[in-house]
Order: sequence, then C-alpha cells, then structure tokens
Amino acid sequence: MAMTPHPFIEAVFGAEHPENLYYGHAGILRRHAGVRLPYRVPGVIQHGWVGDHPGIYGDLALYGYEDRIRRYFVWGRRNLARCRALGFPNATAIGAPFLYSGPPPEGARHPRGLILVPAHSCEWTEYADAESSYRAYLDAVEGIRDRFDPIAASLYWHDRRTPGLARLFEERGIRVVGFGHRNDPAFLSRFRSVVEEYAFMSSNAFGSALFYALQMGRRAFLYGPCFRYRNDDPSAAGRPPIRAQFSKIYPGLLWENFDGEPHPEIAREELGTEFARSPRELRRLMGWTPGRLLGAACARLLPRRRLFVREGACTGLAGARTGMGGAVFLGRRGEEDGVTLFFLARERLRPSLRIFVHAFPEDRGSLPPARREHGFFNLDHDPLVPAHRWPKGRAYADTIALSVLPSGRHRLEVGLFDEKSLTVLGTADAGTVEIPAPPAARGNAP
Repeated sequence: MAMTPHPFIEAVFGAEHPENLYYGHAGILRRHAGVRLPYRVPGVIQHGWVGDHPGIYGDLALYGYEDRIRRYFVWGRRNLARCRALGFPNATAIGAPFLYSGPPPEGARHPRGLILVPAHSCEWTEYADAESSYRAYLDAVEGIRDRFDPIAASLYWHDRRTPGLARLFEERGIRVVGFGHRNDPAFLSRFRSVVEEYAFMSSNAFGSALFYALQMGRRAFLYGPCFRYRNDDPSAAGRPPIRAQFSKIYPGLLWENFDGEPHPEIAREELGTEFARSPRELRRLMGWTPGRLLGAACARLLPRRRLFVREGACTGLAGARTGMGGAVFLGRRGEEDGVTLFFLARERLRPSLRIFVHAFPEDRGSLPPARREHGFFNLDHDPLVPAHRWPKGRAYADTIALSVLPSGRHRLEVGLFDEKSLTVLGTADAGTVEIPAPPAARGNAP
C-alpha cells in the first residue's frame, strides 16, 4: 500500500509544480543557492519570455483564490507590474533562471557562422501549417545565407517530432541541432554550449532564445516571417502583435537595422538582471534555510496554535452573526489587504465543508468577462484545518487576502458549502471593504 507523505515533508520536499521542471529551472535555482537537499520551489517559476504578459499561464480570468495568492517567481519589471495589475499580489521578480545557469564549459572557442532558432510549437500551440510556415521561413533565410558560414538551426523537441521538418533544413545544407526535451535538466547548459560555437544568432520571434543569446554576447537579430498557429493567441510571444510592439522598442535588433554588434543591455532589461539574487538571498527568498524550514514545520504540524481562538476573544467584529447548520459565523476583522473570518463549531461538522467568500464590486465593470454573469469575485477555498477538526467552544480564524481584488468598494458575502451534498449551510453579510488603488510598481516589495 502506498504511503502518504507527511504534510511537512510534502510541503518542503514534495513534487515540483510541472512548470518548474521546464528547462531545468528548479534545479538551476537550487544549484545557485548552494543547497544539497531536494527542496521544492515554494511557488511557480515563469518558464519563458512573454513580453509584458504577467508570466502566469492559463486563462487568468478563471483563476480562483488559491491560484491568485500562490507565489509566482517572474523575470522582470514588466511581468511584475502586470501581475500586480491583474491581482496576483505574491509575485516576485528574480530574473530569468538562465542568469543562474552559469557560463558555458571552459575551452578555447572561435565562434563563427550563424545559428537559427525559430519560434516553436508545443502541445497546446500547434502550427496551422507547419510545412508551409517553415518553407516560407527558409525561403527568407536564402536571402542572407551568403553572409554567414556555416549555418545551423535548432528545432524544438516538439517540432523535431513533426515528420519532414528537419529534412527541409537539411535539404538546403543547414545542419539541424537540438537542445533536448523541455524537461531535460541539461537543456540550458546544452543551449549555452551550442550557441557559444556561433558568432551570430537569429530568430523570427522575440523570445527567450534571442535574449539568452544576447546575454551570452552573441550578435543576435530578428529575421524571417512569423509562423501561423491554429489557436492563435495574439498576446503570445512569437505572434505578429508582440513582434510589432517590440520591434518599436528594439528597432536595432531588426535585420534591416542590424549593426553587427552585440547588445547585452537589451538582455539585461528583458531577462531581469537587476532582480537576480545572490545564493544567500535566494535561499532566504525560497525559505531554504533552517529557520524558515522550522517555521514551516510548526505551521504544518501545529496549526491550532495560530488558527483557533477563544470565543470570548472574538469581540469588535464586523458583519452579521449568522447560524450555518452546526456552525456560526461570528463576524470578521480587518480591511484592505485582508480580513479574518471567525467561525464557531456548535457540533461536529462534516469533513466536506468549504468556505466561500464572494466579493461583489460596486463597479461591476471591474469584473473579468468570465465573472460578469455571476456578478462577484470568487474566493472559495478549503479551510486550512478541515471543518470536522474544529473544536467546540473555540473559533476558527480564517484569513482571506483581499489584495487579489481590484480597487474600489466590495460587499463581502461569506458562508459554508457542503461540496458532497451540494448544499449551502448558510450565508452571511460580512460588510463592505474599500480596496485602495495600488501604488505605482517600484520593483520588488521587501
């Protein structure tokens, strides 16, 4: 029979979020921090360059409370500003993991020629017509190939599986190389080793590879037509709108303006070099220190010390005291950044209860399109201590971060919901809170 890991072990050494395994990012951060134990990253790492996108992937309008208060480690100031604007308060900029991946292997190198790293597809962004897209790209490359010798091309692991794509390059005398699977821990090390052999690098899209090459001191430029994708997201890197936007920001990277010089200052901006951490700073930020680990252990193993208070201490609360089956909502305390809700168990409760908090904005226009039909922001979540473990006579204190909400006035409605029987035990008016407009982003919060 499989054993369930202890909550503390799972919290500190459990499985990584799948995105943290991309390109070996989690391992790179651990090596830079100088830790030997397989600590997990306490959040989600941005896995690629995405312009002024927040660096958080998926349909953000559908993200619930737990997703919004999760920690996100993004690259630079644009990503950080977008996270804050979209209601993700626990985002921190740390620079691209590539900055921590170290220099290429030592050895005498005499770089020459050009390596092409075109935009790639993946499982959820397939090409509309892979062969025609690549033929058009290679036709464009013919216009500059007499200026470079040799020329090689890197195809992404997903594209190499498409029959015939590699052959299109080989038929034109262009050697095809690869950096490995997306989850290969040595991906970025291999990228460095391969790109170091070439004096020039080119892509048909602003993206991670272009800025990595610039950071390495390569002479990089943008050239060739954009590819077409089936589920075209105009905000995604590699798409025409993003290319047009950043062509205005960095016109010197366009082939028609290319001066043949490296531009490391661009890499510093786009990879978030100013936010890169020292090993000690990274250990403290990630909680990979004995003191922080002990604190995490106490929070996991002894939650009652922090989450339960005497009923008599629950005074001066806002909101309406309301019965909810075998529980009572006593009220709430706090405003702006967060509120603490107090629930009292009058009898043994079921383990399937969830707490819901609905925030009804005074300005319905602040709701994302997916929530306008419902009219509220959804902050539903499981209690940190399951309801059947709430002791009688002591109030359970449940803290909700309100920084995920946009500025303005919001009416709070709270209650208990049995997700097994699909019944609501009761709802209560928790009053109104005023969320102030956020200050202008000024780098990372301390």
